[in-house]
Amino acid sequence: MIKTTACVLGVLMAGALAMSEPRAQTTTSYPVSATCTGGGELCNNVATIPIAPTGLLQSNFTGGPLLCSSIRIHYQVDGTEVAVTGFVGANVSTGLEDLGPVSAGTHVLGLKAEGQVGGCNVGVLGSWAGTAQVTVNAPATASIPTLSEWGVALLALLIGLGGLAALRWNSQRG
Repeated sequence: MIKTTACVLGVLMAGALAMSEPRAQTTTSYPVSATCTGGGELCNNVATIPIAPTGLLQSNFTGGPLLCSSIRIHYQVDGTEVAVTGFVGANVSTGLEDLGPVSAGTHVLGLKAEGQVGGCNVGVLGSWAGTAQVTVNAPATASIPTLSEWGVALLALLIGLGGLAALRWNSQRG
């Protein structure tokens, strides 16, 4: 009986110590822009954002108010293209793009615009601007696990039951 009680208490304590706070999602808005000097519709310059996700990486791009033609965004993570949006105009959002999962650590999110003929664009994208809303799982902060009031009461009850079992076992032996 005492071995069983000790085992149960050990499992409960290990569970209590293994508790961690869930990782919170954070969304941050970044103004992004680039001047394109290579000619053609695909801009040769990339707007970059340093990020530190822990798995989840999503972004929503909204074209700036002064865009005079539609653009689409080629998303890159550490220089590798991971998604391409549809074309959007001024003040229009691409919608949420899933860009992950991404390994924990520091990465670079790149946004490279591609223009579309129309408005002031006659075949060459000169510049672009907008806002990228980036959502990540924030790194977990170090914290000391705690038990709720009910957890403390349950633990005290189990310790008490273990003590009673030990007394009973000792009285039967002696």
